[in-house]
Amino acid sequence: GVPWSGTDSMVYAQHFMRPVTLSAYQYRGWRPDGTAHDTFKRDGFGLAFGRGPWLVETVIQHGWDSSVDGAGTPAQFSGGLGELRYEFNPRLFGLVRIDGTNGLDGFFRSSTFLLGSQITHNARLTVEGVFQNTQESKSILHVHYLFTL
Repeated sequence: GVPWSGTDSMVYAQHFMRPVTLSAYQYRGWRPDGTAHDTFKRDGFGLAFGRGPWLVETVIQHGWDSSVDGAGTPAQFSGGLGELRYEFNPRLFGLVRIDGTNGLDGFFRSSTFLLGSQITHNARLTVEGVFQNTQESKSILHVHYLFTL
């Protein structure tokens, strides 16, 4: 698994011009990896368009890792996502997302279908189905209870 220790930093910028939002980010960090350190970097750009209860968003990301497998194998990769969100009411929303990743093992795609509900002012319940189109297709069901203090 991925070590829990290390140092990460992230810079995020966003510019809102109703009904369009532009965003960019850079995420970097390192993790201990045996006798070496795995350093990584992610750069991404996003574009969102919202009108009424609908939000359409796309994100493109490029990244690099110095050791993707724990054995010192470096890799570059790229990917992105397209997402459509619908707000049924202020407490209930649905989301459909298509992800694509191009990396060391080729191109992979997944689809996510999510239904979320704001339970209280600081808590949300989400149920999502993720369908991965890889060499071995997988279907995963996630149920999340998210809250802030």
